[in-house]
Amino acid sequence: MRQQSRLRQIVSGVLVALAAVVTSSCCDRRPLGLSHDLAPPPGLPLVEQAEPAGCGIVEGLLSPHAPEVPQVLLVVDRSTSMVAPVDRWTPVTDAIAAVMAELSGRARFGLLMYPRQLPPALGFPGWDGCVEGVVNVEPALGQEEKIVDALRAGRPAEGSGTPTAAALRTAAQWLGDHPTGRDYVLLATDGGPGCNPGLDPNECICLLGSRCCDFFDSYNCLDESATLGAIRSLSDAGVGTLVLGIDPGVQAEGQSCEATPWCGANAACAVGGQECIDGACRDQFARLLDDMAVAGNTAVDGRHYEVSDLGELERQVRAAAGSLIPCLYDLGSADAKLDEIVVTIDDRPIDRDSSRSDGWEAGAGRLEFFGEACEVLHDGRVHDVRTHCAEAEAEPGPKGP
Repeated sequence: MRQQSRLRQIVSGVLVALAAVVTSSCCDRRPLGLSHDLAPPPGLPLVEQAEPAGCGIVEGLLSPHAPEVPQVLLVVDRSTSMVAPVDRWTPVTDAIAAVMAELSGRARFGLLMYPRQLPPALGFPGWDGCVEGVVNVEPALGQEEKIVDALRAGRPAEGSGTPTAAALRTAAQWLGDHPTGRDYVLLATDGGPGCNPGLDPNECICLLGSRCCDFFDSYNCLDESATLGAIRSLSDAGVGTLVLGIDPGVQAEGQSCEATPWCGANAACAVGGQECIDGACRDQFARLLDDMAVAGNTAVDGRHYEVSDLGELERQVRAAAGSLIPCLYDLGSADAKLDEIVVTIDDRPIDRDSSRSDGWEAGAGRLEFFGEACEVLHDGRVHDVRTHCAEAEAEPGPKGP
């Protein structure tokens, strides 16, 4: 229970980071894309207004500028290792549910699980464990409950592989058919991509399970090139890819290795993403996940969102998703009263800053936060953004005799 609790915290961190990546221009992280006129999130009025004396806007609850609300397709690894020998599926589901609940109305979430589960054929991954995923829940506002239900019902089956490249190509096709200009993939996986029958099992880096060369098992080879290619194609189309690597386990890095007459040198390393480099086994999972995040234009200091302990999962999900939340809000009629209003985040006044470096500035009916104020909105939590009359700040004191 303690380990699962920490995993929920990390996944939360990654969803927050996702919100940071899709953020507005305050962080210079948004990809190129189209601008569309989209309806504002339901349940979040642009401005609740009254018409008293003074500036005429007693209090206004602001909503994110609709075209800035990110579309986030959660691409979740449903391989067998997500449930055995350690249950990662339950904490991942719980963390995603918690973060989506807090970001409701500020991101359009959807879900693609992979591989797609089919009735067992002959029991080999190539037959029924490497089928590309499908979009289980289409991205839209208000899809959080459907996504959680699909995750709880979609627990991985025995014999399921990790066709990550195919899943990303499916995601690219759907997002290409439904572009918003702020489109993202949040990939959550606990291991290296596989399921490519075109790789050489005698020379490849082998994933979890048996040695690839023993059974001529190309499906269990690390599929690096195709996966990076799929992410670069997404990036070229203006779609950012956030990568959450979930607790792949400790690998036997550093042991000596050499080729044998029947297998290449990589086969001398422990299965699970090890490559023989200069006579020693080196883990390639983390390095590849970092490369994937870089290719997806979402890396933080060159790294992916790493979950080395399941207890950190919710925090990392929150960080990833939160990084995508916009810092641009609709002002409504308050735009005509910019010199008479106070802007607050969670009741904390934010200074106006014409230099657009730290604070807020507004125009053309929109208010944008910069610097620390923008970063606050990227923590993946619920925030109350409001305006009210400056004159309401000063309560008249008692009159003298």
